[in-house]
Amino acid sequence: MTKVPPQASNPTLPSPQDDLVTVVESRAREWHFHIYFLIQSPVETAAALALRDAVLRLRRDGKLEAH
Repeated sequence: MTKVPPQASNPTLPSPQDDLVTVVESRAREWHFHIYFLIQSPVETAAALALRDAVLRLRRDGKLEAH
């Protein structure tokens, strides 16, 4: 017999994975990401470089903490 989680029986209660506030408050607040782009595409390369520059500006301005 399959066990049904409590959230499944009461659709008004969000599961912890779907509730952003619960996830943010109960987990580490570190983010890691990669930027993937096609190096053969001048448009994608320019967009990736612009994103990189924006992240570096946020870091420089103290709005993004790097570890």
